[in-house]
Amino acid sequence: MKTSCILLLSGVGRSTKELKPTGDTSRLELWHRSQKDFLSWTRTTTQEYAQKGIASYDDFFSKNGLIQGNVLDIGGGTGGFIRWHDCKGRYVVHDPAKRSRNQVLGVGEHLPYKNNSFDTVLIAAALDHCINPLKVLKEAHRVLKPSGTILIIQSCHSAKSKVTVLKSNPIRLLKAIYSRLRHGDHHLHHFTENGVIQLLVDSGFAVGSKEVIPNRQDITIQNNIAFRGWVA
Repeated sequence: MKTSCILLLSGVGRSTKELKPTGDTSRLELWHRSQKDFLSWTRTTTQEYAQKGIASYDDFFSKNGLIQGNVLDIGGGTGGFIRWHDCKGRYVVHDPAKRSRNQVLGVGEHLPYKNNSFDTVLIAAALDHCINPLKVLKEAHRVLKPSGTILIIQSCHSAKSKVTVLKSNPIRLLKAIYSRLRHGDHHLHHFTENGVIQLLVDSGFAVGSKEVIPNRQDITIQNNIAFRGWVA
């Protein structure tokens, strides 16, 4: 399931130097260090790992429909999720790390776009890398149209999920532990499902649906959860 859309830039303005996340010094240092660890990890992922992830998302978007309209992909990296866009609007990738030419450089806490600019905001496996997730979601709410939708895809932690994996697939658990020891923990936050839902509510969204995306990749423990919200 792959569409042939083109990445487009929209509203390019300030540089990453002007869009650095704000917060205490220790938090900023941790953010820069985690970004470095994350980029190091992405360079070691295999094609097999990527294909397993694509297969999981193919199933999800086949069931739920493509990402629609003018899209802002916050923390979208190389723009991989464009393969599930309906191609009926702009697809804008906004990310603090320079990973492609067709990208707006910047952090999610400060979006250089006008109010009511997008039909959909996508934040996939990125919210836990942000210094201030609530501010990111409030900015997402601001740039969405009144009928706009936010789609957050995020792994969520629970003791139950770890125990389940330990009992059913100890090899997968060992691979996850090895990956963590080798690359460190590049996440600033570890969310529960209720934690993500509360962030959506606190940033002004009406929470719509929540759906598990089964994880076929064997170096992580948690499944991804897809959260949908609407501008309230």
